[in-house]
Amino acid sequence: MSTRARSVELTVSRSALQHNFQQIKLASYGQKIMAVVKADAYGHGAVPIAQALAEADAFAVVCLTEAVALRDAGIKQPILVLQGPQTSDECSAMARLSLWPVIHDGEQLRWYMQTPQARQLQAWLKVDSGMGRLG
Repeated sequence: MSTRARSVELTVSRSALQHNFQQIKLASYGQKIMAVVKADAYGHGAVPIAQALAEADAFAVVCLTEAVALRDAGIKQPILVLQGPQTSDECSAMARLSLWPVIHDGEQLRWYMQTPQARQLQAWLKVDSGMGRLG
């Protein structure tokens, strides 16, 4: 009995992914490139996709758990955490792991300012332009 919920299967070619990344790099005229691997790289496996995109300047994930998985796999590039810290402890963990938190609201800003290592965090400020989107 199959445990697959869907009858569709997708195979990602590592070489095609790397080729496409190189094309983006060429078209970017030397600008930095951040690869978004949130939601387990949209179900394709964040760690293997990040490893395949080892030339990316940075990665973006949704939450601390996703960022920890990348760090545990040896990913050294900066990692942007799109939802930012959900507790003051997460803010401290982000500093310890050299992650880039996105600050969405006053409470997150307060946690950030109270974190002793706040100066080490390269925080990003979320501005809702009306779409209400996270990424």
